Amino acid sequence: NILNQCIKVLDHTSSPSKKWGPDKFGHYLKFAQSQEECVDRMVRSFRSGAFKIDTTEFYRTCKPYPQKIVADMAQYITDIQLECMTKLMEDIKNANFRLQLTISDVSSCANHLYFLEHMQHEINLVEEEYTNLNS
Repeated sequence: NILNQCIKVLDHTSSPSKKWGPDKFGHYLKFAQSQEECVDRMVRSFRSGAFKIDTTEFYRTCKPYPQKIVADMAQYITDIQLECMTKLMEDIKNANFRLQLTISDVSSCANHLYFLEHMQHEINLVEEEYTNLNS
């Protein structure tokens, strides 16, 4: 049961089809933690009448699955962070290019000033997003 549940969750965590919110992360982290605790509490050998039952191999088989769920989630967070940073850098690059264009007439000057004013309002959001991505 532990193994089947972990394999099912790994299908979701190894290649998520859409972005997750904090609740989904919390759900999978709690699941991985409970499964890891369950695996750790597993009895590795016991006697049943005249037979000694050794479940060490089953324990070794189950042990990596909850850890893999957490590793997949960490990779997913890294992928999201990289995607956001790439987009942010592209936005900064585009803004920089636009601000360096040569002003050739009154219309381009007005557009330049409008964009500059817009960017002055946006800079705080960009700085905040950059700070959040680097923390």
